[in-house]
Amino acid sequence: MPKGARRLNQLNSRSASSCPLPGRWRAFSLLALAGTLACSAPLSAAFAETVLYRTLRVQTGKPNRVAVYLSLKPDCSRGPLAEIRVKKLPGHGTLVVRRGSSKRSSGPCAAIPAPAQAIFYQSRDGFSGQDQIEYEVVLGNTVERYAVSIVVEKTAPPTQRMPDRRLDDSIDI
Repeated sequence: MPKGARRLNQLNSRSASSCPLPGRWRAFSLLALAGTLACSAPLSAAFAETVLYRTLRVQTGKPNRVAVYLSLKPDCSRGPLAEIRVKKLPGHGTLVVRRGSSKRSSGPCAAIPAPAQAIFYQSRDGFSGQDQIEYEVVLGNTVERYAVSIVVEKTAPPTQRMPDRRLDDSIDI
């Protein structure tokens, strides 16, 4: 048997009067233990939080929609608008949450306009590499946490067309 386990068993077998702590510390220890036991259920629920991970590929300097949250219930009636809480801002760009109206593109509620919120990300001009954002979506008692890894790629330079000289006699200035 491990030495620490034996010692713990010996301490548990002692009576309260033989506790090595002075009276006031003994009371404090019991209060601390009671507080820990009373709070253990909410703490364990908080630590059981689930984070949903996504990866998004975007082009540098352009606004990109990260997500849209509609306020439609399954029966296509309007529901409450979700609250979006940004937990981690991007290090190499901006994050904007906008309110507006949107429609689902498919499904039973398609083409029904409803209030919505959308999250947009835009990197700094010329940046390429990794960025990350984190946000929560709160609807009633439900909280969903998202961690989005963003891969920012440089945009391809626009291809320049040379005018067809057979059809155009003008001179470019």
